[in-house]
Amino acid sequence: MSTIHRVLFPVDFSLGCQALVPTVRRMIECWHAEVTLLHVIEERQWLGRKHELERLMFQMRAIAGEGLRARGVTCRVERGDPGERILEYVRGKGVELVALSAGGSSSLYGHPIGSVADQVLAEAPCPVWLDWGSARSRSTAGMYARQVACALALNESDEHVLRQATEISGELEAELTVIHAVSPSPGKPVLLWDQRVRDGVLETAKRRIEGLLRRFHPAADVAVEVGSSHTVVSRVIQDQEMGLLVTGNVREAILAAECECPVLRLAIPAASAVAATEPEPRYAIAARRSA
Repeated sequence: MSTIHRVLFPVDFSLGCQALVPTVRRMIECWHAEVTLLHVIEERQWLGRKHELERLMFQMRAIAGEGLRARGVTCRVERGDPGERILEYVRGKGVELVALSAGGSSSLYGHPIGSVADQVLAEAPCPVWLDWGSARSRSTAGMYARQVACALALNESDEHVLRQATEISGELEAELTVIHAVSPSPGKPVLLWDQRVRDGVLETAKRRIEGLLRRFHPAADVAVEVGSSHTVVSRVIQDQEMGLLVTGNVREAILAAECECPVLRLAIPAASAVAATEPEPRYAIAARRSA
C-alpha cells in the first residue's frame, strides 16, 4: 500500500479513537503518508463559542504532536453530520485511505459498528481501515501483523482484492492466507448436503483461488470451507491469530473480525465492481449442473 499518500483520520476523542493512534503513526512511518485529523461537531452540539473551538484544536494538535509524532499533520474542525462531512472530505480532497474506529458496542444488545463507521464503510470510494479498539493489545496486529487474511467472494472483485492483500502482506513481511466460505446463494440452494456435490463445489472454489494465486502470490495458504462467511472467516482468524483482514465490502467477513483484528476494506474499481445483485458464484453454477 505504498501508493497511500493521503490518510484521513476522523477523531472523536473516544477510547477507540485513541487506540488507533499508534496505527496511524505506523502508516506515516511506513508509507510517508500525509495525515489529516478531522473532528466533526454535530450542529445540535455546537454552542458557537470560540474557546470551545480552540480547545478542540488543542486536543487534535496534541494527538498530532504527542501521539503521531509527526510534523505537517493537518487538523480540521467542521460542523454537520459526521458521516456526511467525512465522505465529503474524502471525495473533495483525494483521500486515499480513511482510518477510523468501529465506534460500536460489543455489549449484548449493541452494534459492533457505529453508525458513522457503517456509513463510511458503505460509501467511501477509497480503502477504509477499521479498528475495533479493544483488539489492539496484541503486538502482532494491524500494521505489525505477521499473519494477514484475505477474504474472497469469488466474483469480479477477486483480482483487485488479492492484488492489494499481496501488496500489504509483502510490505508487512507477513504470511498471507486466502479464505473463502462456500455457502448457498440466496434463493438458489446448492445441494451441499450431498457429499459428491459438496466435494465438487469445494474443489471448484479451490481451483479458482489457486489459479489467482499462481498470478499474484503462489506461496499463500488457502482455506476453503463450507459455511457462512462469518463462521468460516471468524474461525480462521482465531485459529491462526490473524493480525489483519483484507476484504472487499463484504459485511459478514468484516463482522467476523470483530475484536480479533483490524479490517482493511478495499474500494473496488468500477471496472470490476459487482452489481447490486451479485451474480451466482461460479462454484454454485457448477454444483447445480452436477446435481
